[in-house]
Amino acid sequence: GVKSRWPVWLFACGSVVAVLALAGPAWRKESAAVYLKTAPLVVLLDLSTSMYAQDAQPSRFERAKLKLHDILNLRREGEIGLVVFSSLPFVVTPLSTDNDAVRILLNPLTPNLLPVAGKRVDLALEKAYELLRNAGAREGEVLLMGDDAEPAALIAAAELRRAGYRVSVLALGSEEGVP
Repeated sequence: GVKSRWPVWLFACGSVVAVLALAGPAWRKESAAVYLKTAPLVVLLDLSTSMYAQDAQPSRFERAKLKLHDILNLRREGEIGLVVFSSLPFVVTPLSTDNDAVRILLNPLTPNLLPVAGKRVDLALEKAYELLRNAGAREGEVLLMGDDAEPAALIAAAELRRAGYRVSVLALGSEEGVP
């Protein structure tokens, strides 16, 4: 009857518990593949006419484009956006993981493309802040590619830094400059 099966069940359950106790569980730290997304990057590209200067060969602007192509080739993860500026900033591409879109839209750009001459780096930095904030990015990077900046740009860069964004500058040209 039922009494005669009780020792068999007890032995079976005890055996299962003993096997599980001998087998594990193993609490060890395994290295797991973790996907670390690269922080969003907003590139600010100066399109003022001073970028035609040839103290960087073939010109400051062409040198900037070559560097940006290098960045696009090396950057495989994360979002990237492109803003061009002279007296006003214009978003060429919002933050996106599509490096090819940035590459395609970069090619036809020239320093005389924007309608109003001048150079307002501070407004370009504010536009980068707006793109990063609107994307909900708690961290991010801004790369300024240009040949000059007014003092107001330092204030705008400090605002970005306080918000948790890193600002880098790729200065183009030479200290001597050219006419």
